[in-house]
Amino acid sequence: MTLLDSDSVSGLNPTKFWRAVFSVMHFTSMRRRQIVELKWEHVLLSRSALLMSSEGSKSKREWLVPVPAWISQALRELRSEIELKSGLPVRPDDQVFCLPLLSPGRIKSPRMLDEHISRAFESLSRHLGYTVSAHRVRHTSATVMLERSGNIKAVSDMLGHADIKLTASTYVHPRLGSLRRVQQSLSGYKPVD
Repeated sequence: MTLLDSDSVSGLNPTKFWRAVFSVMHFTSMRRRQIVELKWEHVLLSRSALLMSSEGSKSKREWLVPVPAWISQALRELRSEIELKSGLPVRPDDQVFCLPLLSPGRIKSPRMLDEHISRAFESLSRHLGYTVSAHRVRHTSATVMLERSGNIKAVSDMLGHADIKLTASTYVHPRLGSLRRVQQSLSGYKPVD
């Protein structure tokens, strides 16, 4: 995010747009497909929440995910910018993250595609010097949420998993510090001869 705070980053323009995309992905653990399928009717600004639609979901179900108030504000600003640039009001079934509306002529597709997000992550990876991907963001967010909250059920719900076992076996990657804290819980334990 610090990188995106600069005015212009090659391959990630407009940076304000990409900051919003990456922030939503990080705080909601959304998949790349879910970002592409997110429509304005799914943005519940009054509740600071997003309705994760069945369209972008592997489980083909819907659920609500909270977003911080500052992300709600960023989405309000994005909607205003889209309306200003297009000269038309945003419709409920319009994509939230529609880069072609903000960069007319630069992108041939009339709507945002998975490949646009993949290319943005490739560009971000080049700037950072290490690989970052939508899937890696999802895994990292899930791991950090679990480490900090200890609530695997809530993390599973946030990810949209129908079965908590999937979250535990696939999306949770304890870091060395977490493993060390678990191990230290044994302090004072001495093996019996």
